[in-house]
Amino acid sequence: MNKNGIYLATGRIFSSIGDSIYSLTIVWYIYHLTHNTIYTGIAFLLMYTAQALHFLFGPIIKRLHKKNLLVYTQLLQFVLMCIIPIAIILKFESLFLILGVIFLVSILENIEGTTEMSIVPSLIGKQYVAKYNAMINSAQQVVNVMMTCTFSLIIVYVSVENIYLFNAFTFLLAFILFMKLNYDHSLQVINEEPAGYLIGLREGFRYFKTSVFIWITLPLALVNGVLSGVNAIIPKYAEELCNPNSYGWLIFSISCGLLIGSIVSQYFAKCKLGKLVSIASFVIFCLLSLAYFVNHIVISIIILGLSLIPLGVINMMLLTFTQTNADEKYLSRVMSISESLLFVMMPFGAILGGVAAQLWHASIVIIVAAFTFLCISLLFMLKRRLNDLPPIVKKE
Repeated sequence: MNKNGIYLATGRIFSSIGDSIYSLTIVWYIYHLTHNTIYTGIAFLLMYTAQALHFLFGPIIKRLHKKNLLVYTQLLQFVLMCIIPIAIILKFESLFLILGVIFLVSILENIEGTTEMSIVPSLIGKQYVAKYNAMINSAQQVVNVMMTCTFSLIIVYVSVENIYLFNAFTFLLAFILFMKLNYDHSLQVINEEPAGYLIGLREGFRYFKTSVFIWITLPLALVNGVLSGVNAIIPKYAEELCNPNSYGWLIFSISCGLLIGSIVSQYFAKCKLGKLVSIASFVIFCLLSLAYFVNHIVISIIILGLSLIPLGVINMMLLTFTQTNADEKYLSRVMSISESLLFVMMPFGAILGGVAAQLWHASIVIIVAAFTFLCISLLFMLKRRLNDLPPIVKKE
């Protein structure tokens, strides 16, 4: 990999560290400030809404100077992250200020991520793109797990303003690294075909609606909504388990479960996909139901982590199935439509989860999630088109 690739990859990793810290710390801090899961739900609502608006940024990014976008989005994130610790030090703690920062940082994060992916081929060469993407995706998952582990250890001993200042520092490092990129804006190609785009979009929706992929995407969208609700209530769930400081460990367990599931998913490639999803969803239902009835923090942390391993397998298997079975002509459109639908449910899940946890108990969201997976298990078992989904890799 050339110098550009090293600067870009390292900058992205530092930016990912910053994203992981703020998404964890802000939600914990909002609950610490308000003791109200409705507000933690609103925090996730704002973050997920920013992700759902992702499709709006593509045409803008396509026309602007990509290196400048990378550089100044990081600089703005650094400035925004400095606002919160300064406000805390000056005794000007405002919930609405924090929520505003969450939304703006999430918007900038999405712009930076899209810009980075679109600039990769011109910076490191098309022959290295696949290798770069694999390396960055793996690094981001590892960074997320490491940050949640670190967060769970230091939150009790370090003041929240110091955590935010460190968070801001990671964005500053990313800014410096992106500044070192050698990028020729004159080579940036802009090719707009509005009529062709609209026609292609309609064709993609038509293909998607009549294919099996809509039946795969909609259940996963529901799962994303439910899991965003679970994420929103984790601080109160930890409190109900009589250990508020275990919030970081619960998030760490969830992240580890998803990571392990993603890694081991390759060993299930020869299993019939429909039956695999049905069985894995039923296992998740059993584990989450157990978590609902168990009232012990250590056991709950272990159960939640175990329940996310089958979900990591499901996510990777269904993604790979879509990539390998969709008509190549429609693949990019199927992936973009699927991604949009997956994000749409997350803001609703976050706010509904927060409201439910505030009105009743946080654990009620856990049992709702359990029965959601039971419904998905039954859907894949009883709907023949889904139950007959073939293996990703055929047995020899």
